[in-house]
Amino acid sequence: MNDFYAEQRQEQTQNRILVIVGFLGLGFLLVLGRGLQLQLADNKRLEKMAIQQYQAAIRLATLRNRIMDAKGRELAISVPVWSVYADPKLIRNPKETAEKIAKILHLKSKDLLKLFQKPRRFVWVKRRIREEELAAVDLQNFPGIFRLKESQRFYPNGALAAPVLGAVGIDSNALGGVELEYDSYLRVQEKDDVYHRDAKGRLYLSSDDFVSSPKSGDLYLTIDKNLQFIAEDVLENTVQKYKAKGGVIVVMDPTTGAILAMSNSPTFNPNEYQDYSLKHWKNRAVVDLFEPGSIFKPIVAAILLDNKIVNTRDVFDCEGGEYRLPSGVVIHDAKPHDRISFADVLKVSSNIGMYKASQKITPSLLLDRIKKFGFARKMGIDFPGETSGILRDHGRINPVDFATLSFGHGIGVSAVQMLSAFSALGNHGLLLRPYLVSHVNDGEGMSLYRNSTAVMGQAVSSQTAETVTKLLVQAVEEGTGKEANIPGYSVAGKTGTAQKINPETGGYYEDKFLASFIGFVPAQRPRLSVLVFIDDPQEEHLGGRVAAPAFREVVTRSLPYIEMEEGPAPHPVQVVSSPSPVSGSFEEWGGQWKVPSLEGETMREVLKKTENAPVHIRFKGSGFAQRQEPLPGSFIQKGSTVYVYFEPHR
Repeated sequence: MNDFYAEQRQEQTQNRILVIVGFLGLGFLLVLGRGLQLQLADNKRLEKMAIQQYQAAIRLATLRNRIMDAKGRELAISVPVWSVYADPKLIRNPKETAEKIAKILHLKSKDLLKLFQKPRRFVWVKRRIREEELAAVDLQNFPGIFRLKESQRFYPNGALAAPVLGAVGIDSNALGGVELEYDSYLRVQEKDDVYHRDAKGRLYLSSDDFVSSPKSGDLYLTIDKNLQFIAEDVLENTVQKYKAKGGVIVVMDPTTGAILAMSNSPTFNPNEYQDYSLKHWKNRAVVDLFEPGSIFKPIVAAILLDNKIVNTRDVFDCEGGEYRLPSGVVIHDAKPHDRISFADVLKVSSNIGMYKASQKITPSLLLDRIKKFGFARKMGIDFPGETSGILRDHGRINPVDFATLSFGHGIGVSAVQMLSAFSALGNHGLLLRPYLVSHVNDGEGMSLYRNSTAVMGQAVSSQTAETVTKLLVQAVEEGTGKEANIPGYSVAGKTGTAQKINPETGGYYEDKFLASFIGFVPAQRPRLSVLVFIDDPQEEHLGGRVAAPAFREVVTRSLPYIEMEEGPAPHPVQVVSSPSPVSGSFEEWGGQWKVPSLEGETMREVLKKTENAPVHIRFKGSGFAQRQEPLPGSFIQKGSTVYVYFEPHR
């Protein structure tokens, strides 16, 4: 009997063991099957789980390439800076940590506590902290609180050229200016950084995770830092002197279209961009419109002369300074004049004289020729937000609008448009595209991008441009622009005083003006063209009194610097029109040298043609000759310089 019970107990024990082993075996099979499923059928999900535990994709303020001036001096750089972040899962006492961190970093503890209670592995605490704040955080050694090194955009010259440069946000996002226009070249990284976690939960960046933009590089502007400082200094002093709302000064090389300086008032410091309103950010020279007033008269005069509608000796009755149109609108001159020549109309800036001269041309022809100077279209400057300007179509222009257009009212232009158009008069009538960036170089100095002089069209003939230039020299020496006269230099320029538009009434303010002066120097072979525009000056408002002295100061401070850097201006040339292109080599004619046609030639062929001539040849561009200065058939002196512009295709 005892043996029976013993056998029965042994059998029950064996059955239990079999059941347990069966369950264990089944569990093992389930685990094995799940493992195989994860390995074979759900790799992506497993990888995601691992990444969430050991990696974090974080958008940081990453490196940006430098912005340099024309001489290679730094205008914008990237500097290292520390930021603090937290891993809420590693924070032992969220409330206490929030209170202590808030005192050190000058934050609100309740806001930090909300961050620390989030079910996340990464939250920013404070970015771009000061050194003393970082030292205090490190000293406390808070669990779950870490730091990361980022990059911060820094502008070593503060507000210098700020509206041109733009600014960069906290995540290295370009917010305006050339920073935005050339963002693809300035950005060093193209994706978010992927950080790994170490054993303590701290994040680190592997070198394998760094991806550089394939076409990033340092940006070189055409702007010269010293010329920019001069323009800004003169503008700020003028604005303060006349208690003006603001203004613009633009300096250009009229032979290339390169912008040498572009100053704006008001302006801002891009290192502290968040402290300024958007109106301080604007590059008014490119994005704002204004009525040019009398500085537009040389454009109309050039069109009338080029179409042989008037000549410089034609006489116009300026009616003693007041003339009533058939519509009843009265045109006034600043000073009364009676019968004067067209040359004197421009010299004394007579509105009535310009109106009467413009009545000899049809509205459609005048408007079409105005567009040839680049108005009513974008100039293509490499800057975001360029305005195309405003010009009425000939089918919609009424007699009053047509009358006022002749002296610069009823048209909206940008400062860049106006200066480019005016510069064409000093560049044989050629309209050039303005540009701000010279080139982009990679880390090894290889060129990734290069800007070059681009001809937008022939606004007027070389002969007409020369005639108007002479009239503009008289306007400075004897007319309204005397305050722009510079001893030792011949200045071609024009004053402007325009009433401001009242946006509420659509008419003009009686006591608000735009004072301006525009000119190039030296008149015979310009090296600088400058536009000064002062918005709503007080006490004095005439362009000849407000803007002309500012022009003079910019030029007298800039030209010695340019001559020191680049040498003296080339010897003036005498340009003589030729009925047909001249082939062959340079030929001597009575002590002067006749310039041949170099169009379509290679650099080697040009050098061969000039090897026996006592002149200097300066090349710009590459490929085949497309344009030359002086023109074929011109006579030049020994030692003069001939400029030849090349492009890749014939």
